[in-house]
Amino acid sequence: MALGKKVKELLQQKNMTIKELAEKIGVPATTLYSFISRDSKTGKLDLLEKICIGLNIELDDLLESDTSTFARVSQYNVAMYEINNTDLHSEYNSFDRYLLLDFFEKLNHEGRQEVLRYIETLAENSQYQKTPDTPE
Repeated sequence: MALGKKVKELLQQKNMTIKELAEKIGVPATTLYSFISRDSKTGKLDLLEKICIGLNIELDDLLESDTSTFARVSQYNVAMYEINNTDLHSEYNSFDRYLLLDFFEKLNHEGRQEVLRYIETLAENSQYQKTPDTPE
């Protein structure tokens, strides 16, 4: 099911209007109307996240739970390509960030704290620090 139709169904389930959701998440109602009417299979990640927060659901629920993380990342990269009209390789950094956040959001508080400690340890180790000539 495409995203617009899924959002429309979720709004109906929660007895919420597009206008109410738009106000709740701080985006113009016209943006949501357009998103829903286009019924695309992709969308800007920041808008999708806001919609999920407003509907009190996980991104997985919106993107359909049967899709793998890599399929969702692929959807994200296609959306970024369409939005920016740039080479997908330039989105590598965004891909890494999206994948990292996707896994991070699946962790409980204790798991998140452990990940943050580990990242801090890696960031302090000169072997893993970026240098001006470090490729992305």
